[in-house]
Amino acid sequence: TFESRFLLNRISDSQDFITSVISVYKEKFSAYEKIFLNPGKNSQQIRTDLIQINEQINSFLIDSLEDRKSAEKSFIHLEEVIEQFYGNLYKVLAKYPAEYVITINPDKAVLPPVREFKKYLAARTYLTYVRIKHLISGTKYEKRKIKLGSFLKYFLITKSAGELLETLNLIGRERLELFSKIRALHKNFLLYTDELLKLNAEESDNIALNSILYGRYLELNDTFSNEIKNYLEEIKVTGEELVNRFHFALSNPYNEAIRTLKDIHSLRDSVSEYTFSQNYEHANKFRELSIESVRLWINYYLGRIGLLQKELYEENLSHRLNLAVDRSFITVANDVKSLVKSTSEQALTEIETFNNYLVLLLGSGKKDVDSFLNSFDQDVQFPSLSRFITEIEKLKNSRKVKSLIENLFREFKLISASIPETISLLSADDFELKNNIPVEKNVRFLNLRAEVFQLLERVLPRQLGELNGYLLNQINLVLTEFRNISSILTYNVQTLQKEVLMEDFNAELVAEISSSLRNTFITRLNEINKINTDIERTVSDNLTQAIKLSLQELSKKINMILGRESESAARTLIASAGFRNYYRRAVIFIFRNLREITGILREFFREYLNPVFKSVWGKLVRPKSQISEQTDFLTAAKIKEELPFIYNRLFDGTPLEEGELFVGRQMLETRFREFEQKFVSGKPVVILVKSEPGAGKSSVFNLLKNQILPKDKIINLSLNENITTVNELSHMFSKAMGYINPIAFDDIIISLNEGIKGNIILLHNFHKSFLRTVNGYDAINALLQLINLTRNNVMWVITVETMAVDFLNNNFRLEQIFNHIFDLRDFNSSRIKEIILTRHKTTGFNYEFIEEDILRLKRKFFSLRKSLDINDFLEKEFFDNLLDYSRGNIVAAMSYWMNSIVKVQKDKIVLKINRGMAKIDLSKLDILYLNTLFMIIIHGGLTPSDLSRVLNIDEKQSFALLNLLYSLNLVILESNHATPNYYVINKFYYMPIKDELYNRNII
Repeated sequence: TFESRFLLNRISDSQDFITSVISVYKEKFSAYEKIFLNPGKNSQQIRTDLIQINEQINSFLIDSLEDRKSAEKSFIHLEEVIEQFYGNLYKVLAKYPAEYVITINPDKAVLPPVREFKKYLAARTYLTYVRIKHLISGTKYEKRKIKLGSFLKYFLITKSAGELLETLNLIGRERLELFSKIRALHKNFLLYTDELLKLNAEESDNIALNSILYGRYLELNDTFSNEIKNYLEEIKVTGEELVNRFHFALSNPYNEAIRTLKDIHSLRDSVSEYTFSQNYEHANKFRELSIESVRLWINYYLGRIGLLQKELYEENLSHRLNLAVDRSFITVANDVKSLVKSTSEQALTEIETFNNYLVLLLGSGKKDVDSFLNSFDQDVQFPSLSRFITEIEKLKNSRKVKSLIENLFREFKLISASIPETISLLSADDFELKNNIPVEKNVRFLNLRAEVFQLLERVLPRQLGELNGYLLNQINLVLTEFRNISSILTYNVQTLQKEVLMEDFNAELVAEISSSLRNTFITRLNEINKINTDIERTVSDNLTQAIKLSLQELSKKINMILGRESESAARTLIASAGFRNYYRRAVIFIFRNLREITGILREFFREYLNPVFKSVWGKLVRPKSQISEQTDFLTAAKIKEELPFIYNRLFDGTPLEEGELFVGRQMLETRFREFEQKFVSGKPVVILVKSEPGAGKSSVFNLLKNQILPKDKIINLSLNENITTVNELSHMFSKAMGYINPIAFDDIIISLNEGIKGNIILLHNFHKSFLRTVNGYDAINALLQLINLTRNNVMWVITVETMAVDFLNNNFRLEQIFNHIFDLRDFNSSRIKEIILTRHKTTGFNYEFIEEDILRLKRKFFSLRKSLDINDFLEKEFFDNLLDYSRGNIVAAMSYWMNSIVKVQKDKIVLKINRGMAKIDLSKLDILYLNTLFMIIIHGGLTPSDLSRVLNIDEKQSFALLNLLYSLNLVILESNHATPNYYVINKFYYMPIKDELYNRNII
């Protein structure tokens, strides 16, 4: 029954399980052949395909092991089989007679050896007794009764119980070994895949890449197939050994009973030692151990499966992270590589053509050479250079590059969500056997998702942020090199032109200059190509290393959690003494520890009194400058250098391209869904989203455009330059609506009302549709007219500067046109702390606060607050100050936070209370400069030409105004703007500028 109901099924189950697993592994490994035989696959595509197969095989094994849990729990039914096994044994033994008579022949007696003295003495005594009895009675043979039932139970129950327990434990170990074999199979699969990935990286530029990979694949496939055969053979042999062991467990007690009966018959053994009643407890103990071991083995199975799953989740995390960063970093690196490679090849052809043609013309004479050089146009004869500069600038400023980190955060959240919240497992050290029986261990419950989220939120982003910085620097380096080549080309052509104009024209010198230009050109291109190769390799290697180190840290942390033991805290109570006793002891203590006390007082002076004295004295003697600042910007610059790239990137005020770091996204989405439903129901919806510079206007615009509003219904417009005419407005709308040629303003109205191109208009920077000058309001008048004439058929969402709204409202009554005003300052006010901490935590840093010196001294003596909650107190005070300063402005809050940092440690920043005020003294700044700042704010930015029109001054004076404000860092030049000299307000100084404008009654 035991064999048919359990053992054979168990062996068959093991073989079926590993066979099904192996079939999938063989199928996935065979899929590599198709990849390598596809000539259209490049190195990056091959890498992606291999990693995806790794991810698939990991997911398959995780799911298979999850299914095994219920199968392994069914092992508990073995308890019933064991009980039935013993029950059947008792039934069989009950059929035997209680007593059995054996005949003893003294002549054939075989006594025990003398070393077994007790047995020998008993047998010798009994043999003497039989012989004496034979002499007296004349009977030759002695009959002896034995309790056969008790005798057989001793062997077939007591002995079988031990053998059965040993067999059960072998069966239990077999399943653990099965899991180990599957793990080995999986590791070998990954090992061979890693070898192919490494070879793919090394030979990425080899034209025979696919052939090289295919050849190596065939070798690895043979090795893998042989290993699979060995695994199957080992499982088969193990099954046969278990069956043989079970047969031995049953037959051995029976054979031993027969041998013992023979020994009793020959007096070699005594029946008294084989009484079941005396060994019942022993037999029962084995039976209970057998049943208990079943439960313990199940615990080990589930713990082992959990441990395997934990390792598989870590590996799967590696695969998914590699795919995620490949889609971002490697894609960008490959784009740069392809662009540089194609440009270099074309540029080499162009320089050869230029040089050869010039040499050819030299044979025709000076006139032809002069004509050729004077008509030289770099964009025509060297189009690859200008095209490269345009394309690389476009790539550098593309959403793909700008949102690298944000896209990764979105991927990280998806990856974290795919990890189970908890898994149950045992650690590798928990699998301990005592007398081949599992030692009882408690299964641990690991919060795996939380640990993975911690890794993805704190550890990896910082490392990837540094890589992002490296990638951007390399793009800039390549761009600079090509610009240098362009400059070299221009300079050499000008040199050639001058040489041709010389009266003593020297054709050989011209040819030499041209040849030198060619050689320089080729040398610089080769250097760029080397940089280009290094970019991809460095990015790839560093990504792999960053992910590997992060996962090692995760694994190390998980192992620490699994091995951690709770420690009980001890409390020491100190009894109080009387005043006299205390005074006497205090005096003795002071004299004995005078040196230590002096050191403490010195440290107290250095820590508390000295900083206060220096701070107060510094404020008394420091002269007040025209533009004075509370923050030490040399220190701030040093702090910024110490912070990693990702930290500076997240706190530089750059608008978010995606919504992963957008705090309050759910509420914003809900609000705009309501607006959309209201519009669908037939009500006009014209929304004005107003905010100050730095309050998140561009981030909200990007979120609405990319993720919240339906993309197929949106007409997206962004005013990047100031417009004033209806014609400019018509061109802008025509282009946004997809018309190749501009259409008339009236046709735009008709098209919008008919819903031909979409029925939601998302317009960014409404304040750039006018200039405060004569004839500067035509565009905004037309735009407001367009809104009024289409409001019943079009949902309008418009972003604008708050100060511009206040300025325009007096003349245009905006509140009558816009029926929904969405103020981002109010929206952000309750979320500023969360916004700052979300960005901070994303970088992987912790934080702590320290006080101003005078506050520390005051609290040292007068505060009753317990030290345990001082950090909470400081945090509350810090954020209260930050909220008061920022007033709902995100960039102002960022400025306060960054200016408060006084120290950067390995994994922590230290912030000082009341240090973050970026307040500057503008009281001595001339009113003309303040009016200039006001004009820049309400227009969203101005060129010197625009400013001269707005203030009615000459352009030279407007240049001087802007240059001074630029030198004071109050305005900055907007990067990537179509106009080179386009000045915008420095968002980090907006709040003090606004306060000064208010104090001077300008606003």
